[in-house]
Amino acid sequence: MRFCVLILVFLFGSGCSVSNQQSIAEEGELVGEKRTEGAYKNGKKQGRWTVWHENGRKMMEGAYENGKKQGRWTIWHDNGEKSGEGEYENDEENGRWTIWHDNGKKFMEETYKNSQKEGPWAIWYENGRKTAQGTFKNGESEGILTRWYVNGVMAEKRTYKNGKKDGLCLGWHEDGSPNAGLSGIYKDGKKISNQE
Repeated sequence: MRFCVLILVFLFGSGCSVSNQQSIAEEGELVGEKRTEGAYKNGKKQGRWTVWHENGRKMMEGAYENGKKQGRWTIWHDNGEKSGEGEYENDEENGRWTIWHDNGKKFMEETYKNSQKEGPWAIWYENGRKTAQGTFKNGESEGILTRWYVNGVMAEKRTYKNGKKDGLCLGWHEDGSPNAGLSGIYKDGKKISNQE
């Protein structure tokens, strides 16, 4: 997610210029010099803005209101598959954001409140199996975080409080056997005893 946000900040925060040079290819894709399209009002970005990849496919699209990102923003991989989508309110991420692998399968879902992670989240491998899931509260891990190996075997189950390990944490090797190095009882982020 941060990668997509950095793309947005880099492209839109740098004051991209609007170019009217364009040509239409037979396939209907935009080619040539046009990379960014949008309008300004009183020196601030206003309305729908679109950015294209070098290959002419759409890279991202969303709207500005008084120079601030507002509403739904969509990002695409250069192969045309959707890369990310989520909502902005007054230039801050709000609500559910979804990111996809370039093969079209879901990579990550997170929820934001005022650009801070809040609520459930999950990550998936390219093969579609879940990598990890957990919950954020005020931008920090809270409750149970679970992680799996690419083969689907559970790797870890940790308990968090205020962003720190707190309580029982269990770990397993890729073959499913217990991993003592990842297991233990934690208090305020520090291991206080081993879990046998």
